[in-house]
Amino acid sequence: SWCVADQYDHAHEECGCVAQEHNWAIDCANLTSVLDAYGRMVMNNCMSSAECMGDGPCHEDYMIVVAHHDHCASHALPEVIEVGFHEFEDACGEGCEIGRQYDASLSACPTINCSVTVPLTDAIARLESSSCDTTCTGGCIADYHTLRAYHDLCHDVDGVSVIHDYEESCEDNECNTHTAAFNPNTCDEDDHDHDGDESDHDDHEHEHEECGCVAAENGWTIDCTNIGPLLDAYALLVKFNCMAGPLCISSPTCQDAYAILVAHH
Repeated sequence: SWCVADQYDHAHEECGCVAQEHNWAIDCANLTSVLDAYGRMVMNNCMSSAECMGDGPCHEDYMIVVAHHDHCASHALPEVIEVGFHEFEDACGEGCEIGRQYDASLSACPTINCSVTVPLTDAIARLESSSCDTTCTGGCIADYHTLRAYHDLCHDVDGVSVIHDYEESCEDNECNTHTAAFNPNTCDEDDHDHDGDESDHDDHEHEHEECGCVAAENGWTIDCTNIGPLLDAYALLVKFNCMAGPLCISSPTCQDAYAILVAHH
C-alpha cells in the first residue's frame, strides 16, 4: 500500500495556484527567487527522487523553477537554468502548468481543441521522427507550435511535458497562446474555490487518487493474500444499500468500503 502520489500533487495544477499556496510570485523581471531556488536544488541534491518527493524544500524549489522556465521568454533565464532544469525532471515530476507570456513579436499559435488530441499525438510523433530536438526547421516549427498550444492551454492533457525536449532547438520559433500580456499569479482552478460547496469537494475527494494513498489515509491495506477485509467491505456495501448513488457519495462508510473493493479488484 505504498503511497507516492504526493510527489505529483501539483501535476496539472496551475502554477499561479501553487505560488499563492506557498507565498511566492512568478516574476520574469525579477529572477532572484528562481536563481535562489535553482541554487538550493543543486546544493540539496534534488536530482534524487527521495529528496524531491512530497512537498519538501526540493519540490517547492522545483515548482518555482518550473513556473519561471515555462512562463518567461526563452532567453530570459540564465542558460545554466534553461539547460540544467531538465536534469531534475525525472526525480521531481511534471511540475505545475502555466502558459508562456505573450510576446508581441511572435505570431499566434494554432487554434486547438483540448478534447481532441489527435493533432497533438501526430505532432509529437513527427517531432520525434524528424529529430526536431536537434534542428527545428520546416515542418518541425508547425508541429512545435501545435505542441506549444496544447501545453499552454490544455492543463488536463497528458504528454505535453515532452515540449521540454524541443524547447532548446525551437527557442527561436515560439508562438503566442495568448492575445495579450496576462498575470501569471492568478488562480482560476475550481479546486481552489474555497468559498464553493465543500461537500462537493468531499464527495470526490478520492477521485484519481492512488489506492495506496487512500489506504494509508484510512488505515487499511491492499493484500491479495488476505481477502477478509475485502469480503467485509462488500458486506457493508450491501448492508447499507450503498448501491444507491446519493448514499454512496455522501456516506464515508460507503466510500471507504467501495475504495477497498476497487483497490483489490
